Amino acid sequence: AGRALNLYQKQAFPKVKVHDLDQQDGYFHQTSVHLGSWGSAKGKHYVRTHYYFLLDGVASEKAQLLLKGAIHALPDFGIGGERSVGCGRLAGIIDQDFSWSLPESDWTIGLSLINPQQEILDCRYYKTIMRGGRRLAGMGTPTYLRRVRMLQEGALLKSGVGGSLVPIGPKDERAAFRRYGQHLGAPIHQNYLAHV
Repeated sequence: AGRALNLYQKQAFPKVKVHDLDQQDGYFHQTSVHLGSWGSAKGKHYVRTHYYFLLDGVASEKAQLLLKGAIHALPDFGIGGERSVGCGRLAGIIDQDFSWSLPESDWTIGLSLINPQQEILDCRYYKTIMRGGRRLAGMGTPTYLRRVRMLQEGALLKSGVGGSLVPIGPKDERAAFRRYGQHLGAPIHQNYLAHV
């Protein structure tokens, strides 16, 4: 008999709003999805989830050191969520060289969010999503980052599409905030391109 494998678990927790002045309707439930628990329980086996950062062509040695420093800080600071109860926790970082072993192709599939400029004509099949718009803290009157429409992962693109870094800051600080929208893609084998 095969073993049942759980890739995620859902848990619901009772919560109380603590930041509202009015405590009406202050009681609610929050459901958390936990990816890749460890070990086994109740006859089910769990896997460890891994996150991958593929780095290619970082502009300068200084930028590369800053980026690697930020990645190596993730086990200490987490990736968001309620870290005190384990959400957003990372166990460690492993540096490993990586290279593609895929065939050459005129077409790629996007593995990241992409913000093409004039290259939009070289994008064949895609869905879009809005990113940005979060409120900036400590700015006096409410100030928000600009929103930008991006191509979702899985877009079918010509190999030359590069994408761009998009300034999304408020008017006075536009260049201080940028949304990463450069293309990271994997080549598509010719056998899958019959209908392109």
